[in-house]
Order: sequence, then structure tokens, then C-alpha cells
Amino acid sequence: MTHYLGPGRPFRRPAVGPPLIGQMGHGGMYISWFSICKGSNLCSGEGGKSTGTPEQRGRSRRLVTNGIYGHIRHPQYTGFMLITLGMIFEWATLPLLIMWPLLAAIYYRLAKKEEGDMEAEFGRKYAEYRRKTGMFLPRLWASPQLRAAGSS
Repeated sequence: MTHYLGPGRPFRRPAVGPPLIGQMGHGGMYISWFSICKGSNLCSGEGGKSTGTPEQRGRSRRLVTNGIYGHIRHPQYTGFMLITLGMIFEWATLPLLIMWPLLAAIYYRLAKKEEGDMEAEFGRKYAEYRRKTGMFLPRLWASPQLRAAGSS
């Protein structure tokens, strides 16, 4: 059997380590840790605390547009997507590579549904807020109409 498979073939241990390390070096590890830390920060609400205590926030139904919500409308979803993307950079497996785009599509649909609910509740005020902020990523540049509306 050794003649056909080579020395140690039947009992050789599989290589252990991140699958992408050969292609990306340690850069993937740094990307992974940055994504996981930033994503955790956004998910925990530390990325931009909204005002008031939890009890005060629970009592009133008002549109929060300060903190991180002044830049993106769904920071928790963004954080979770960053965490899972970081996991892909750290340890890419076939199930993760297949599931991540599905997860992104599911969160996109959920966010669109929630935005419809918010627009029904807050009306024109939410529609204006939605035009000014990005869904999952901050808008790095705004159209001239948005800049003019924001400065007035």
C-alpha cells in the first residue's frame, strides 16, 4: 500500500490552520479581527449610543437620528455582517462561503420590511431620514440636493 500511496499516506494527519493563510498571509487575520471588533462594537450599541436610559427610550416612540443612526439606519445588521465576514477571512469554509450571501439577502429583506414599518409609523420624517442616511454603510458623499437640505 505504501508503494501506491507514498510513505505515511493512509495515516497522515490533515493540515491544521486557517485555509486562506496560504493565499492571504496574515493580512486576512488582521482583516478578520478588525471586522469582528468593529462589528461587535456596532452590535452592542457602543458604536453610537442613543440618548437616554433604556427605560426612557422604551417609553417614547420617537425616531432616533443621532449617534450611529445619523450615519446608517441598521447598525446592528451591519455589525453582524462584519462579524460573519470576519469569520470568513479567518476561517473560510464552504458552508460559510455559501451561507454569507444568503444571510446578507435575508438581512436586506428584513431591513426593507422594517423600513416600511417605520415609514408607516413616522411618515414623511422617516422618508427624509432615509434619503439622508445609508442603509448599511454611511453615505460618503451626498447629492447636491441633500447637502443643500442639510445645511438649511
